[in-house]
Amino acid sequence: MGITIEIDNLAGIDYTEYYITGFWQLKEKGLIDRVKITCGTDPWGIKVKPGYFPYIYRKIYRYKGGQLLPFLIKPLTVTNPELGDIHQFFLFGRITEGKRSKTFVIDTSDVPWDFRYIDTTNFYFKSQFPKTFSKGYVDLSRHERFSIPENAIANSKKIHPLILGRPLGRILDFSLNKRLLNRYAQMRAHTKRKIRLLAFLGTMIDGFSLSTSTHPPSIKRAELVTKAHQQIPGSKCILSISKEIEEMNISAETLALKNRIPVTDRKYQRLIYDSYATLNITGAAGSIPWRILDGFLSGMIPISDNFLVDWYEPLTPGKDFLSIGNLGYELLQDVNIEDSFLQLKDYVENIETYYLSTAEERAEKFNNYFSPESVARYMLSEMGYL
Repeated sequence: MGITIEIDNLAGIDYTEYYITGFWQLKEKGLIDRVKITCGTDPWGIKVKPGYFPYIYRKIYRYKGGQLLPFLIKPLTVTNPELGDIHQFFLFGRITEGKRSKTFVIDTSDVPWDFRYIDTTNFYFKSQFPKTFSKGYVDLSRHERFSIPENAIANSKKIHPLILGRPLGRILDFSLNKRLLNRYAQMRAHTKRKIRLLAFLGTMIDGFSLSTSTHPPSIKRAELVTKAHQQIPGSKCILSISKEIEEMNISAETLALKNRIPVTDRKYQRLIYDSYATLNITGAAGSIPWRILDGFLSGMIPISDNFLVDWYEPLTPGKDFLSIGNLGYELLQDVNIEDSFLQLKDYVENIETYYLSTAEERAEKFNNYFSPESVARYMLSEMGYL
């Protein structure tokens, strides 16, 4: 009698594929008897419409349409009559062993103070888990505090920190995902690289930036990347600049860094294969973006501002990433971007030393905590099935 994992609502495959791959790996090793992926109902048996059909992804990607025509694979939103719209950032599942059955939710949404499905499930895994959860609040900046909902505090035993996974094959093809993970393992073993700093960053304006007590990370990202492009030899800088940012008063030098040709997964993998370090600036609502995991997957050193959220295995400055201080949503008068840039420049100038001195620890961290299999083992353990 083995463990069965049932999963539905695959609307956000980019955000949930990593965890499903981990369950598949445990199935391959005999720790899980079955991984069942269904369409048309959620794990509670409630019909949902519209559904999501993985074979559509397979047909599109067979002709590389997902790379060339991204609008074809825009994530769907599934409507549940009882829960309402299920956003692409949520995965609903059920774990069963014999007569024992429990439900779980994986929440990869950027907002660390929102636990919208906490009342409907037995286990709630949160990829953007606030460091100050036990205190009942999250400070987006030193002037802007958000309270964690009372029902989340009351159900705190259900809530478990997770990590943010990343897209792999994007089509739920386990064989392909295994090949990609082997490719990343080859990257981690690759020590001689050409690019000293890969700054491939998006920019954004969101609702939190409208507050007078916060300042969005967008301009800080743009300024740091522009400085890196101009003053740090060996940097590869690409900005994905939104229309809102483009209309603001930013320099021609920054606009010149705008990515005008889509960076496909294959091109991105070539970039990270040849890069010693990746630059991160806090994401929406203080989130940890994919590029932090990209560092562990590929062997790059993450260089980042400080986090207000964490993963189930905490990210330690100076060990797991190199810190350039507090930026995020802090007001411009509360941060020193020039000092952050000088710290960044110092790191990059000595990047080979940092790379070699921390490579073993970072590889160990990935293998023991951040690989898909390790994450799946952790979830099963937290649910009492391992």
